[in-house]
Parts: sequence; C-alpha cells; structure tokens
Amino acid sequence: MNSEEEVVIDEEKKEEEYVGQMVSPATLMECMSQMRRKKKISKILHASAALDNTTVQISDGHINTTLCRKPTDHYAYLHASSFHPGHTTRSIVYSQALRYNRICSNPSDRAQHLQDLHQAFSKLCYPHEEIRKQINRARHVPRTLLLQDKPKKETNRTPLAITYSPQLKPLQWIISDLQPILNNDPSLSQALGGRPVLAHRQPANLKHILTSNYTPHHNNSNSGTNPCNKPRCQLCPHIYTRNTITGPNQISHTITGSFTCTSTNVIYAIICQQCPSAMYIGQTGQSLRKRINGHKSDIRNGNIQKPVGEHFNLPGHTIADLKVAILQQKNFRTRLQRETVELQFICKFDTISSGLNKDYEWLANYKSSFSSLGVHTSTARRGPHPP
Repeated sequence: MNSEEEVVIDEEKKEEEYVGQMVSPATLMECMSQMRRKKKISKILHASAALDNTTVQISDGHINTTLCRKPTDHYAYLHASSFHPGHTTRSIVYSQALRYNRICSNPSDRAQHLQDLHQAFSKLCYPHEEIRKQINRARHVPRTLLLQDKPKKETNRTPLAITYSPQLKPLQWIISDLQPILNNDPSLSQALGGRPVLAHRQPANLKHILTSNYTPHHNNSNSGTNPCNKPRCQLCPHIYTRNTITGPNQISHTITGSFTCTSTNVIYAIICQQCPSAMYIGQTGQSLRKRINGHKSDIRNGNIQKPVGEHFNLPGHTIADLKVAILQQKNFRTRLQRETVELQFICKFDTISSGLNKDYEWLANYKSSFSSLGVHTSTARRGPHPP
C-alpha cells in the first residue's frame, strides 16, 4: 500500500499532534500498540490504513472501521434471474448486509453503505421487498456478536447431492416427511446420522452444451492413431496408423483428429490382421493403453468368455495379429454418452452380426428401437467368429 504520509510515533513528544492522510498497516499497528500500553496517545488525527476490504482509522484516539472500496470496484453479484435455488439469491443479500454491519463501526456510515447495497441489488432485478427484508434482518444482529469468532460447527449429516432443477423443490419436504422411517431403524439412524443435507450441483448450461474446454495436444499432427513412441510402451506395435478403416460390412470410416496410445475418453476399434471381417468396437474413459492391456490380458489368459479373448485364441491367431485404432475422441461427460456413440459405430459397421461384438449389452432392452437405425437384432451372432 502506498502511504501518502506516515505517522511517526515519538515517545518524547507526548503533546505533539501527529497527522497522516494514509499510513502503512505496520505504522497503524504501532499506533494501536501504544494506545494499549499508554491507554491514550495525545491527538492522533485521521490516521488510516486499508487492510483487505476494511479501512481502519484512528481519529481523536478512537479506532473506527469502515468499508474499503476501490474506485474500480463494482458489484459483481448474481442476477436475480440466474438459474440458482431461491435461498441462494436471498442469502447473498443477507450475507452482504451482515458483512457491512460487521465492518462499519459508525451507524450513519453503515446506513449509507447499506443504502448503496440496496440500489446495487435493485439494478440486478432483486425484489425490493426481499432486499429490504434481508437487510433489516441483518441490521437486527448485534455487531458485538458478529465480531466474535465462531467455531465451526461439526455435523454428521450426510450430504445428498443432486443436479439442481426447479422441479425438485418439494424434495426437501419429502426428505423431512420420510426422515422418521430412517430414525426408527437403529442401524440406518446410526449410519446416516441426522437428516441429509440437500446439496445442489450445477446443471448443464448453454456454455457447457455449446462449447468445450477440451483441447487435444499431440506431438504428431497426422490424422489417425499414432504410436506414442515411449520406450516401454507395449501398445505401439499394435497401433493401426491409417486414417481410414473399413468395417466387416465394407463401409469405410475416415478418422479425423490425431490420437496416441495415451488418448483418453475414446471410442476405439480392434481389428484382426488375419480376418478382414473381425472388428470389435469398444469405448473407454481411461487411456487407450490401459484399456487394450485389459484385452491383451484376456487373450493371454485364454478368457474365451470375452469376444476379443475368444477370437485371438482361435487356431492360427496370436496376440501379434491385434491392431487398434481410435475412431473418435470427445469431451464425453458420462459413460452413457460414450456408450451411445459406441452404439452408433456398432450399427454403422454392423459388428454384431458380422464382427466381434456379441450383443447390445446395456441396450438389450431397446432392441425394438434398433430397426430405425437399420440394424436387425435377429441376426446377431452368438457363436465364435470364423477364422
């Protein structure tokens, strides 16, 4: 902090008047220390220092505090129409009014700052009656109580995190109504503690839907999947490096983007060099290397219950025949999003009836809807793929 003039404390000059427009925090602390030791310092006028968001002033031997706001400061609060629970916007007004009540020691100064706060929230379309209610609520809290240190309350309540939606507003009442059921069960009441704390996570907004903060970084700019060339990487020999891949139904797909063994959140294809029609489509949120290590483990351990392990344990096949390519990488937020794109590629290449995918797994209950995608589940292959 730049001080225009610092107050100099001189023990020998008891009656001298010290005047300062702005002093450093260290000097102000020295003033306060002397006031504690001597009970009084003769005539200290207008010595002040800005400490964080509070201006501490010594005037006529008294310490006063007020709100410190920079000339460039502006009120950056949530707009009243923001997609947040109602208690969030209400608590913003109340908490800021409490803050002003705690910082401002002069009642008239505090009233002026609260009036400015009222106008700031009014410009953000907060209801005038609600603003007035929360500010008056904060006024009635004694300032001496606000200046006391409050120990953090310990609670054993279990948080119940949900994605915020206005339609879930009655959930709090439902929890209260059903809480006696948990309280009457000895084991549940001991495990869960008190009534759950309802916590809201942010739902997807237009920014999340329309934009992505994911930026892939690859050393190789060639389209397709490229070896990472790390000395100990065991996946590099299995990488299919072409940027075009053909499925068992002779449909080709052009791979856009550049990927490596370490790419994550991907849809991938495993193909066999011995069998042109043997293709397996999979997805993973892990790195491609970790997921393919799982497939290679199935092959080495002879796990024929898995389609990849079954095929590469057929006569005339070895693990060296396995090739893998990444078909797509996106900022998938959930496993369901990856599995949906995985299904699109399964349908595109028809790898259930002609490739290595055995069934629709989690989508088995929606087989009746697959006809719209041009896939007939009645021809789904159940036996081993021919070599």
